[in-house]
Amino acid sequence: FCNKLWNAARYVLMNAEDQDCGVNGETVELSLADRWIIARLQQTEQQVTRALEEFRFDHASQALYEFIWN
Repeated sequence: FCNKLWNAARYVLMNAEDQDCGVNGETVELSLADRWIIARLQQTEQQVTRALEEFRFDHASQALYEFIWN
């Protein structure tokens, strides 16, 4: 899973080199899809934090897996 995640991250970074990503503090116009992904990311962050606080590493990894693949 980690290897697939690493390869996916490399692919995204390779294809986003000349894109407007807001890296230099510029404003970025978010699409509806971008806002949806950010909302799902925030939900995942809450799930992972709660799972780690309860020492449920299986639930934390499952939440991350679901976010990445779904």
